Amino acid sequence: MKRMLWGCLLLMPWLAEAADLEVANARVRMPPPVSETAAVYMDIRNADVQAHRLTGVTTDAAAMAMFHGRDMQALHDIRLVPGEHYAFAPGGAHIMLMGLKRVLHAGDRIRLSLQFDGDRQLQVQAIVRDMR
Repeated sequence: MKRMLWGCLLLMPWLAEAADLEVANARVRMPPPVSETAAVYMDIRNADVQAHRLTGVTTDAAAMAMFHGRDMQALHDIRLVPGEHYAFAPGGAHIMLMGLKRVLHAGDRIRLSLQFDGDRQLQVQAIVRDMR
């Protein structure tokens, strides 16, 4: 039973955690082949008793990555309230990848490095999904 549980966990690379911060359901909307941009969505849960700030994101899949609000305005950081989760979701806030370095296909995985206050980082894998 334990082996099966560990096997299931190993198949979920889009779940990451750094003690009190957890990321789940990291996914990239598959863009058209000619597009140089893509949107990333995920859920971040702050299981800590204090607030944290998500201050940046980097990836080797694109020249630049940044936070956008639902109105496509750049967001400088994201406040993570204690005990709650923050959703990057279609129609709302998202991580915008600009200057894609390759064509993304359904099933591909990209690595993201999330930077938090206090020089903390969290490595996340997001799976590319055809969300049409």
